[in-house]
Amino acid sequence: MDDTQLRRATDAFYADVDTDDPAVFPRHLQPNATFRFNSEEPVPGVDNIRQAVEVWKGNFASVRHEIRDVTVDQGKAQVGVELVVTYTALNDEATVVKGASFVTFNDDLIKDWRVYVDTSGLG
Repeated sequence: MDDTQLRRATDAFYADVDTDDPAVFPRHLQPNATFRFNSEEPVPGVDNIRQAVEVWKGNFASVRHEIRDVTVDQGKAQVGVELVVTYTALNDEATVVKGASFVTFNDDLIKDWRVYVDTSGLG
């Protein structure tokens, strides 16, 4: 994948994640993909990743990602993403935090997804 394809695939992935559709993960992730969130243990496999993300997002009315900047390393098929994440609590109070993610592709599917977000203000 070239730089433009990597950027588009990353944008499409995050747009789909924000739809809360569980079918997002099989469409974008390799079956043996790995997900890492902050200091939590890595989560292997599409079904486990889908479940982990659903459980986390279930704590909120919504979780939305705004991509602020993207850095592409075409040689590694890796994209660094600067994010602003809006967590809307079940009582409709919103908390906005900054973070970053690193998405590594194999062909046109994600094989590794790492997310680092400061969740300390989510109470």
